[in-house]
Amino acid sequence: MAKKVGSVVVDDSLLEEAMKQKAEGQTYTGAGDNLIDFGSARSFMNEDDSAKRVNIVLKNDGNADVDVQFNDILAAVADAVMLKEGTVVENVTAKGTPRSCDVLKKYIHVCPTRIRSIKLSAKETSQLDKPLRYIQENPFTKHATEVERIPSNYLSSDTNNPNMVEVRDISDWQLSDLSTIVYTVGAKQEVTVTILFGASLDIAGALGKKAKDAAMTVAAAYLQAQGQGA
Repeated sequence: MAKKVGSVVVDDSLLEEAMKQKAEGQTYTGAGDNLIDFGSARSFMNEDDSAKRVNIVLKNDGNADVDVQFNDILAAVADAVMLKEGTVVENVTAKGTPRSCDVLKKYIHVCPTRIRSIKLSAKETSQLDKPLRYIQENPFTKHATEVERIPSNYLSSDTNNPNMVEVRDISDWQLSDLSTIVYTVGAKQEVTVTILFGASLDIAGALGKKAKDAAMTVAAAYLQAQGQGA
């Protein structure tokens, strides 16, 4: 049975592995890791507090369902059209906030980023029956790895808004050059997809942090030398 400790999901297999590795000696939580950008969070322990949210409004005025792929990966996804700001394909449009869908895709390309949850708000409940597909690619297997979630499965019987749902059991999903999400937008449907992102691998940010660490080291050495000379 899975348990949640802070923002970290711990299931039985992870507990078993931790016991084998004598987890009492493990201290890594991501806190202070120069390579990781947690947004407003401090570590993987409170990753859900990142405040890194993006809204994407998808509208399909056509008479056929359309599969929209959120970012480029190693290989093309059959029958999917690539997300972009404005007109995605005939009769299908997308609008991202606080920045455009194009900016989001470029960020994902340079900063692989984990996903904490996906909230969907649709004008019609039938749109929530359309699948969210998570696809992972690599050059060493013949086929991509794919799993899916049906948003309507997460609706509560006592919900006050049957047109809105949040999918949370996707804590291992991430967007990168190796993995993407494909979402089916139904004919004549409009849906707002709100993605809460978590930790990002930020090499450019790490460079600045490491330079600051080096400057602090030099400053500390200088102060020590001044004290010794006094």
